[in-house]
Amino acid sequence: MGHIAITSKSIEFDAGHRVAEHGSKCRNLHGHRYKVCVDVEGVIKTSKGEDHGMVLDFGVLKELLTTYVHDVFDHGFIVHKDDHRLIDMFNEYGGDIRHDELLPWKIIEFPYVPTAENMALWVYLELQPKLSESGMAIKQVLVYETPTSMAAYTGGTT
Repeated sequence: MGHIAITSKSIEFDAGHRVAEHGSKCRNLHGHRYKVCVDVEGVIKTSKGEDHGMVLDFGVLKELLTTYVHDVFDHGFIVHKDDHRLIDMFNEYGGDIRHDELLPWKIIEFPYVPTAENMALWVYLELQPKLSESGMAIKQVLVYETPTSMAAYTGGTT
């Protein structure tokens, strides 16, 4: 058995969203400079090789975050799949967000209400299967909507 450590990497991207049923200004269309940080827990590798002394190479984690998070959301608008008023509005002015790959804008249909908590959950569910193949586990996902407002997901359920 080896020593367990945590490796972290963060990325940033710009995206818009709204929380349709929220009681304040968050129900309006608006955007954020998101920061997503993923903490990966695993055994420090002791065998000789390029990853000797590491849990996971930062470059590998950066590539996963870039491909499966940044490139999905960056400069897009995140729309909850059940926000029919917003979906209808986008469809009226540019096509069908569910079927048209040539839309004049980037719309991301999201399975959850696009809160920081749900985005952290989504990132966890997206990345954990890719990391578990190598025996690593996501310890937590942090999603910052602003520099002072953050939500975390740790993989728990009730």
